[in-house]
Amino acid sequence: MFPGVEPSFIFLPTSFVENARELRKVFEGIDNDANLHREIVSPYSPEIIAIRERIRSGQVDLIGFVSWMNDHYSATCKVLSNPYEFGDSLNRCDAPDLLPILRWAFSGLNRFAPPLQQQSIQSGLMDVQGTYSGGGSCGIAATNFVELRAGLPIPRWQAEQLSLFRDLILQDLLLYH
Repeated sequence: MFPGVEPSFIFLPTSFVENARELRKVFEGIDNDANLHREIVSPYSPEIIAIRERIRSGQVDLIGFVSWMNDHYSATCKVLSNPYEFGDSLNRCDAPDLLPILRWAFSGLNRFAPPLQQQSIQSGLMDVQGTYSGGGSCGIAATNFVELRAGLPIPRWQAEQLSLFRDLILQDLLLYH
């Protein structure tokens, strides 16, 4: 990446899915009230509008995010020419409303809006954490899932190397601050 050039990868904040979920519910309620619907300029928050504009610029090749559900982190990625991919270190499935949320948030953005015929998000390769190998590191595993798809030169998270990955994260935090 060069100074002044926008990155082709967007790592969305963890709050993205939850905020989009709530906005979608509100807008669907408004959608049934024609008078209220006319008063709403956009169903999207300023953050989602900014993300949509960035994607619309045509300079985005990949989006990824870590989401929080039921006291657990998981990850979702979309590389330009591939379908959405979901990773979870407990081998869980994506949230049942994730695909409709992504369709709503990225509606009209053909390269990033999941097609209507898509019924599920495919599972990507992620090591499964266990009680003694990887417990409590779902956030690290989810972040690693996204970073690998962005092409960062890092090793793939593995439960048996948990202490190494925690040390790397700690080192990054210390260097950052």
